[in-house]
Amino acid sequence: MNGQSINQIYIKIENLKNDFDNGSSVITQNGLKIFIHALSIEEIAISDEKVKMIADKIIAAKPAMASLKNIVVIAYKEFENSKGKVNPKEIYDLIQDKIQKAREITINKGIDFITNRGIRNIITCSYSSTIVRLFKELNLINYPIHALALESVWKGRDYAEKVIEDCNSHGISSERIEINKVDRYDIDCGIIGADAIAKGAGVINGSPSATLAEKLKERNIPLFVIGESFKKTNEIYIEDGFQLVFEELIEKIFCDEVFD
Repeated sequence: MNGQSINQIYIKIENLKNDFDNGSSVITQNGLKIFIHALSIEEIAISDEKVKMIADKIIAAKPAMASLKNIVVIAYKEFENSKGKVNPKEIYDLIQDKIQKAREITINKGIDFITNRGIRNIITCSYSSTIVRLFKELNLINYPIHALALESVWKGRDYAEKVIEDCNSHGISSERIEINKVDRYDIDCGIIGADAIAKGAGVINGSPSATLAEKLKERNIPLFVIGESFKKTNEIYIEDGFQLVFEELIEKIFCDEVFD
C-alpha cells in the first residue's frame, strides 16, 4: 500500500468527520463509499487487520451516528464472509440498494400517514435529507404542505437556513421560526429525522430536537420521527450538537424493516 493511497483514505475520513452540512443518511452513504474505496486497494484488502482498522476509523468519525456504524459493519461482514472473493463494488451495490429501499419504504409510510390525516403545517428542526425528501415527494403528488423550520444553531450555523434553501429549490412553502415564537404558529405536527433510533429510549437527533419535542408536548401537538431501519441501535451516544428525544415524547416513528 503506497503512502498516497492510505493518505487519500485518511483525508476522506477526516472530511467525513468534519461534514456538518449533510444529514446522517448522506454521511452514511459517503462513509460506505470510503470503506469500499479502501477495499479496492489490494494491500488493504489482503489484510484483515488493515480492513478492520479502516472500518473502525470511519465509524469513529461520527460516533453518535448509528447509521454509519451499522452500514460499515454490514459492509465489513460482507467482505469477511466473502473471503475477499467478491468485488467491493458488488458489496457497495448490494448495501446501497437496501439503503434506497429502506428510505423509499420509510418515506412512503410518512406520505401515507400525512395525507390520510390531512396534515399541512409541519414543524421540523436540525437538518434531515430524509425529511426534505419527504417534503419533496409530497409536493410531487400535489399535496402542498407548509414547512416551519425551527432555528437550529450549532457552532454559529443555523441549519434551519439549509432546510429553507432546500425547500425553496423544490417549490415548497417554508419559513424559519425562532424557538421563543413557536407558540404563535398554527402547527399540525412536528417531524424530525434521526441520527440514531435507540430502542426503548427514544431517538438521537440534532439540537434542538428535545426542546422542540417538549414544546410540542405542552401544546398536545404530536411529534413524529422519520428514520430508516439502518439507524436502529441499542447504544446511546450523545455528542455535542445532538440531543436525546425521549420515547414518551414521540407519537410515532416511521420506519422500514429492511435491515431488521
